[in-house]
Amino acid sequence: MLQRTVLIVLILFAAFGLAAEPMDMIVLLDVSQSMFPYFDDTINFLLKDIIDGHLQTGDGFHLLSFAGSPEREIHRVITTERDMEAVLARIMLLHPLGRHTDFLFALDYLYDYVSRLPLRSSKNILILTDGIHDPPSGTSYPAGTAGQRESNREEVISIATEMKREGWQVRLVQFPRGPAPGSSQEGTGMATGGSTSVASSPADDAAAPDSDSPSGSSADTEPDLYATISEALGVDIIEYENGREMSHTATGAPHLEFPDNLGTVGRNFTVPFKIINYVDTSILVKLDQIRTRGVNILDTPAQLKLGGKGSGTLNARITLPESFEQGEYQLDVELLFSDDLRIYPRKGDLFFELKNPVNTSWIKIVLLIVIGLGLLYFLIFFIIIPLSRHIEHSAGADTRYVGLQDGRGTAKGGKAALTHPDSHAAGTQGKVPLLEAASYSPGGKIPLSQISSTHAYIDQQQKLGHRPIEFRLSGQNPYNGGRNIRWVGKNKRSVGGAGAYFLIFLIKVPERIAEVTFTEEGLRFTPIRTEFFPSLQGPIENCLNRPIEIQTDQGSFTMFFREWISPLERINHLLHLIDQPGTAPEDLY
Repeated sequence: MLQRTVLIVLILFAAFGLAAEPMDMIVLLDVSQSMFPYFDDTINFLLKDIIDGHLQTGDGFHLLSFAGSPEREIHRVITTERDMEAVLARIMLLHPLGRHTDFLFALDYLYDYVSRLPLRSSKNILILTDGIHDPPSGTSYPAGTAGQRESNREEVISIATEMKREGWQVRLVQFPRGPAPGSSQEGTGMATGGSTSVASSPADDAAAPDSDSPSGSSADTEPDLYATISEALGVDIIEYENGREMSHTATGAPHLEFPDNLGTVGRNFTVPFKIINYVDTSILVKLDQIRTRGVNILDTPAQLKLGGKGSGTLNARITLPESFEQGEYQLDVELLFSDDLRIYPRKGDLFFELKNPVNTSWIKIVLLIVIGLGLLYFLIFFIIIPLSRHIEHSAGADTRYVGLQDGRGTAKGGKAALTHPDSHAAGTQGKVPLLEAASYSPGGKIPLSQISSTHAYIDQQQKLGHRPIEFRLSGQNPYNGGRNIRWVGKNKRSVGGAGAYFLIFLIKVPERIAEVTFTEEGLRFTPIRTEFFPSLQGPIENCLNRPIEIQTDQGSFTMFFREWISPLERINHLLHLIDQPGTAPEDLY
């Protein structure tokens, strides 16, 4: 018994661990000399802002650098502030000193590295480079001939296609391709963020004919590999610009702006937060809490829908605790959101002056009266009246019967029925008194499993049409942080490309090519763009576990929907097979 209890506890901990869906942030950073004019800004603003604001507890941060060859600089799971400090300290030691840029070698290394990370986490990849491919001698990806350059282009397409198939989110930031360090434009030195470059001598230039400069190298005739990977992934290249907003542009995370001084306020007031959306698709922002001094001061959750590249104001109504006295405040707060948009900064200060706090004693009195009336209503209608009816019915219980079958114990549905050994002799024709029904089963008791299964069936019928549904597409990675496991009810839910409720990211399709919704018949699949479903004549009334063929320019694929069953429920079913043997529910395993 003790071993079984320990096993259940361990399984529960494992299940809760699996339920978490952290993010792995992988940054591939170009540290070649051509990045020198922008390197300090990249470290001090872009990467620092991403680490401080974008990462959350439980996320993994991976920094890969490359010049002539790639290497891993740091890998750290963020659990405390000290982990943040360790990551920032490590990136401050980086310098753009590489004389070559083997972009293809770095891209191949990136794919191999990310493929070995745990599947349960979503993958966000950020590539920071000027896009130059100027490899050193002996590289596996030379670019000296037209054939080699075409081979490089095909290799980029192959790697990008695999990344897209895995469902990884990849964002490309490109830095300007300026003159190489040591050229006449930089002969007088350049200061960026406190660092100064020293002009190189003619001897140095002569000693480095294969430097990272595109001049005199294969970069003059090399195809634009950065544009190639952008086209293969189906994402736009983000041009680098100075400024703190660049971290939001690079990651796609919405930007939150705290308001200026709110002036004089009472104990209840509204705080306007400006939110900017940096992606092309619309987003829904849901604010759950505003915490300060260990308490939540947000009255009710607030939400705001923003269109692509749009901005708006999220008005949050807050109530200060009575412990707040009159006076001026610089109140540090933290905003907690219910979605995974990773809005930042989430922490900031509210400036205001509190005057004439409202006396809430009368509100408490009214609240107590309402609670008292509610308890009285519950006592009368849910306890006293049902109890009196039960007593009244008990007086005539000998005339109330439970319908049974004959002595063989077989019910209409093929299930075992309750029987009484004297049912025929008593002349009841297979009926027994309701209050004595529990003693008329073959073992003298009604099995708990039979009762629970009956209630589960009734409960399932009552809650029909609101279940977690998993969507899958052949060839598409289903283990992408649970993105396509969604609740579906009677409202119509879209199926399609970017922005759809059920997302197809393997192939390029419009946002809404079909819809699913629950009806009395089951989960109905309705094609919207019929050109993608030539084999369908109309809606499929019950599409659960039924293959649905989709035709695109890129080939034929198969999609299907099934009811999602959590790992914990699967384990729970295995543990109860002895208590309740029988066939496992459909799709449980």
